[in-house]
Order: sequence, then C-alpha cells, then structure tokens
Amino acid sequence: MIIATVAGNSCKDATTREAGSSTVTGFSIAGETGFGDRKQTHFFSCSIWGARGVALEQHILKGSKLTVTGEYSEREYEGKVYKEINVTNVALQGGGQGGQQQAPQQTASQGNGGGAPIGGDEVPFAPSYF
Repeated sequence: MIIATVAGNSCKDATTREAGSSTVTGFSIAGETGFGDRKQTHFFSCSIWGARGVALEQHILKGSKLTVTGEYSEREYEGKVYKEINVTNVALQGGGQGGQQQAPQQTASQGNGGGAPIGGDEVPFAPSYF
C-alpha cells in the first residue's frame, strides 16, 4: 500500500453517487511539481466513501485549494495511466476561484470521528499529515 499526500486545486465540483449500499464522493485534484521549465502538473482522481464525502461535497468546488491524503494507486486504460487516491484525510485550505472563500484549515478525517468537516476556530489540533 502506498500512502500519498497531494496539495493542489480541485479540477471540478465534487459529486456524490450511490455505490451498492454506500455512497462515494468523487473529485479530481491537480498538483504541481518542479519550477520554471521543469514544472509539471499531475492530475489525481479522488474518492471519499460514506458520510464524510457527502458532508464535504458542498465544500469541494472547482478551484478549491485542498490537501488530500490517502491510498494511492494507478491503473492503465487505453495506453493512459490514471492516478487515483482513496482519500482518508482532506484539508480545505481556503480561497478558490471567483472570490469564493472557505473557512481556513477545515478538516475531515477518520481521526475526528468521521463526521462533517470542522473549521475556523473549532480546529483544536494540527492535521495529522504535518
């Protein structure tokens, strides 16, 4: 198992769908590596299972700045490699396109009871990936 942490911008609004007897919320994130002529953008498909994903769906909008941590995998389809993350932790970093602002440093992780995101002054601890 490979655990990855990716910081970047959401490429589209999150969407939730039924998957058997559960729900899964999907979105994609773009992160950059390098600088100057060596800068590369990497795209990751992200999935959050259950109630946490449903609660976060309204906060993950196109252009949202976020950091995700989870199990990383790759799959190949028609000669193209797709990078996927089964998310266990999300941190909404605030800001975004179109003047939209989220509360700074909102988190939803397995460590906070798996509930809805918390934010602003309610965060009593640093995210687990720091």
